[in-house]
Amino acid sequence: MSEERNAIPLILTGVGSIIVTVGALWYYGYLHFAKPEDALLLQDFTMLKTIPGEDYKVSLDPAPQVAQCMDGV
Repeated sequence: MSEERNAIPLILTGVGSIIVTVGALWYYGYLHFAKPEDALLLQDFTMLKTIPGEDYKVSLDPAPQVAQCMDGV
């Protein structure tokens, strides 16, 4: 009852399906490989997060808090 199965076709099928999946995601724009020129400097990035229906205030004065990177984080 015990048959030896050849694992090579199973491995090739798995690797091939991963390659085809990544290729399809990249082709349709769901996967993007970032390049260094795509990077945005932290000082150029701003974000306002608002909740619909809730008032928010924005000030032209800079915030007193200062962020600092440590060990690349």
